[in-house]
Amino acid sequence: MVFPHFTDFSVCCIVIQANLFFLLGLKGKEGRKGEIFTSVHLIWLNIISSMTNWKRCCYCRIILYVLAATVGELQTHGPCNITQYIELRKPGIVQCSFDAGMYGIYWYDSEDVTTQRPFFFYEKSKKSGQGYTSGEFDVEPNGSLVIRNVTFKHDHVFTVACLAHEDSQAVSVRVTVVVIVKPTQLHPFVSQCYGENNCYRSYWKVPNLNCFVTGSRPAVKLRWFKRTIHSDQKLPSEKFIHNHSNSVFSTYANLTTVLLSANHFAVAVCKASSVPPMLPITESIVLLERELEYSFSKTEQKYIEEGAKMTLDCLAGNDFIVVWKKRAKANFGTVVGLVSEKRVFRTSEYDVNSDKSLVLNKTSIHNEGMYVCFHSDGISTTGTLYNITVYIYPVPNYPVVEGCGSHTPCVIIYEGRQGELTCKLLGIRPVVSLKWRIADENLLEKLTFFGEMVTVSPNAETYDVVVTTQFSLRDKSISKITVECFSFGKFADVINIPTKQVDLTFSGGEISEIKADLIALPMSWLILIVTAISMLLTLGYGGLLLKVLTSHQQKGVQGIGN
Repeated sequence: MVFPHFTDFSVCCIVIQANLFFLLGLKGKEGRKGEIFTSVHLIWLNIISSMTNWKRCCYCRIILYVLAATVGELQTHGPCNITQYIELRKPGIVQCSFDAGMYGIYWYDSEDVTTQRPFFFYEKSKKSGQGYTSGEFDVEPNGSLVIRNVTFKHDHVFTVACLAHEDSQAVSVRVTVVVIVKPTQLHPFVSQCYGENNCYRSYWKVPNLNCFVTGSRPAVKLRWFKRTIHSDQKLPSEKFIHNHSNSVFSTYANLTTVLLSANHFAVAVCKASSVPPMLPITESIVLLERELEYSFSKTEQKYIEEGAKMTLDCLAGNDFIVVWKKRAKANFGTVVGLVSEKRVFRTSEYDVNSDKSLVLNKTSIHNEGMYVCFHSDGISTTGTLYNITVYIYPVPNYPVVEGCGSHTPCVIIYEGRQGELTCKLLGIRPVVSLKWRIADENLLEKLTFFGEMVTVSPNAETYDVVVTTQFSLRDKSISKITVECFSFGKFADVINIPTKQVDLTFSGGEISEIKADLIALPMSWLILIVTAISMLLTLGYGGLLLKVLTSHQQKGVQGIGN
């Protein structure tokens, strides 16, 4: 056996030999099989070395692919992939990678290279042939065939031949060209999802789920699976393919049962597969909820101020199914549904953080109610229940007492020992209770409240709360006592309303009555009146002034807020 000199061709052969031994190692071929393969390899080298240089150039490129295909390692044949896909009604390229400097590249429209003429010639970098003159085809410098507008007539076997030298023997490669048609849809359609890739559906009776891909070539394979945290389990389904007259296909897979058993939630997945891949998104997800009666052992109460951000924890752990629901009237409605971080349903108001907690950036009254987070691994389901109460502070945010100004302390002066007190909270939600009491517990027996009346008036989404009470001073020796209006009840700790204190001052006689009238006047008027009284007293008209003021005195309650 004679080996060639160490030329470029020899280097190529050494590389071929090294790659073949590597491939054999991957296949685990040892012993006798490896010896046979090596012997065949050496025979090929001997044949090639006896050829002229122009033959070696083509054969050296091809021999590796021929022998490697024998052990199933490569899916190519020489410089061209043996099967190639081009898309209908678009420019297509049948890819090849011939060496530069070849004498000629010739493309045939069939497998017959003996009786048929090439439709495209590429000799000495010059192009000719019927395919070239018609403008239907072109050839790139590396020998790749360009089809300017792909049609179904291009769906067949092409043959390309190469000549390293004008007098050499042609080396040919067959290429199967498959014309494909990609569907207009981006993912498998599920009829119950109305075009959405991922969707949520609730039911009383297990529904039929229909998955389909239309207008493809070749046909797309469809299959249904049930997804759990552990794996995707195949589900039985009815499958059929329709071949349309325009050489495209529609594939259907109908799922008649989802095998939910007693589980609350299940995830059904329709998967598409094809060669070549036809769809950018190969699966569609349907989150199915079996409508059941809910029962919870514990409810967590939360209070959120109107306009504040609301965040509710779910504690889902590793569960890949998360569904948030809000009760509207008697029923729970879904606000967010997630499957493996993919949203299958979401209302515009709500969102979910990465930890599956529900988020509402600005809470309003209509967000009040019951919320539940269901989370599942596809086998069992757990839920967490919240009761959300939205509260609103009154305006102003303190009790309003009739006869008092906006500041504290407040002083109300009475002529006599009985009177009436009124306290209000305006625009509060939810309703709290109001009551009057004596501030100093040591004076509880000195004053008595009676005839209390409380009214609650709705005002759009808020309420006005008013408490009115009568009082009677028992101990005539007391001229002053402090009372206060305070809030109490279920929501008093949530809506922190300050207590309003009022100093009740009791006095009798003409001077006291005049003082009660005067105190209610502005300070500038008081100064003027005091000055006038002093002057009149000086001039001897004091008695007359006292009679005038006394005749205009108003009996009852007079107040001032300092």
